[in-house]
Amino acid sequence: MLSFGNILSQCISLLAIPIITRIYEPSDYGAFAIIVSIVMVLAPVSTLRFNSALMLPESKVDAANLFALSVFSVLVSSSIIFLVLLLHEFFSLKLLPFGMGSSTIFFLPLLILIQGMSATIIFWALRSAAFLGMTYARISESLFDRGVVLLFGYCFNAGVFGLVLGRVMGPLSAAILLFWRFLLADFTTLYKKINLLKIKEVSMRYRKFSSLSSLSYFVDSVSREVPLLMLGAIFSPSMIGFYALGMRVVNLPMKLIGDSISKVFLQRATSDFDKGEDFKKDCMDLFGILIYLSLPAVLVLGFFGEELFGFVFGKHWEESGRCVQILAISFFCFFLYRPLSVIFEALEKQKEKLIFDSTLLTIRVLSMLLAFLVWNEFYSTLLALAISSSIVYTCSYFYLFRAVGVDACSILSLFFKKILILSPLMFGLVYLRYFSQGEGLTLFIGVGTTLIVQGFIVFVFDAPVKLVNKGKFKNVLWKKRNL
Repeated sequence: MLSFGNILSQCISLLAIPIITRIYEPSDYGAFAIIVSIVMVLAPVSTLRFNSALMLPESKVDAANLFALSVFSVLVSSSIIFLVLLLHEFFSLKLLPFGMGSSTIFFLPLLILIQGMSATIIFWALRSAAFLGMTYARISESLFDRGVVLLFGYCFNAGVFGLVLGRVMGPLSAAILLFWRFLLADFTTLYKKINLLKIKEVSMRYRKFSSLSSLSYFVDSVSREVPLLMLGAIFSPSMIGFYALGMRVVNLPMKLIGDSISKVFLQRATSDFDKGEDFKKDCMDLFGILIYLSLPAVLVLGFFGEELFGFVFGKHWEESGRCVQILAISFFCFFLYRPLSVIFEALEKQKEKLIFDSTLLTIRVLSMLLAFLVWNEFYSTLLALAISSSIVYTCSYFYLFRAVGVDACSILSLFFKKILILSPLMFGLVYLRYFSQGEGLTLFIGVGTTLIVQGFIVFVFDAPVKLVNKGKFKNVLWKKRNL
């Protein structure tokens, strides 16, 4: 259900992007991307990660006090950032990146406040299994975000302001809808049981989330956003705009689907561990599903990214497609890692996750700096980022599977089995790229046909799909309902 809602919302966003790219300039996108990167670093830790602990308490009273603690953390964090920005303006400092003038600077604390509140409400909805409500909220977020961006861009030529305002209105509408329609009833009965003594008790019980987990998540956020921030400090706003659009278009579906799977997988993980059930098979099944979900799309982007972006978004955005082609392998590795990373939280391995995130951040920064110093060229720097990120993510798979009792041979065996089944798609794309004379729409029809043929092959030869053919569909859905 979550995946359906996220797919629908991402379709709304993706359909709007070709119009947006014809209204806004690459430099607008570059400035907007810098603002969003700062928010993406600060907003997740504004809750001190107490929101991610909402799944764990058995008592609803404990969970309600944890919810109040998370909300309080968001209010304090956003207020501190607002005061810092006031001081920045008062003393006329020049410490902020390009694109963050007086018209957009004070959106930062507002964005952090909205994102933090929204994250807290979503985890309470997840605890309550309000999946339908989360689906409605996700669709509402996309409609408001894209609607505001298109309206202000077309009617008022708003530039960066229009893009940022859309980012404010989208999550705000989703949070209001989710709280008002699906969560208000819970708090009508629970708010009287929220008190300082109980809040202090749950804060001590889940202090690892506010210390190790929040620090780990902060490092993880920095490691994800540091490429854009570093590129923004080195290269032109237009190049950052090309990079930002490519990342947004690819990450939008991968992030939304990956987040949906990871949230429900976390619920499944905590349930399995509480009941003492075997978790190995679920992890292996998920790994195989993730390969099927991501690899075909990544292969298409890797072979035809430049042509695809030029065809959909306009010729002047072809450079975005070239960025995507270079980063394709790292997209694939990240998509596999994102849902599996909840194993860190399920096993309460916050320290190990912090070590991993710190390693990823360090290697990314060093590889990009080295590539820039040696070649002083944008695409070489991107290539270094893609290779270094892929290596670290690959190492994480082996650690996570080992933590749940799966050996390396089983992982490699499953991976190469899925690659073998997907080999017709690879050969088909190679033929279309290097030996076919098709161009434009003809080329994309060929790619679509190849994908359909590959889907039929998976349906026929892959064991989990054969269960559907044998009339076991209902049983599979019941056993895998959380996936």
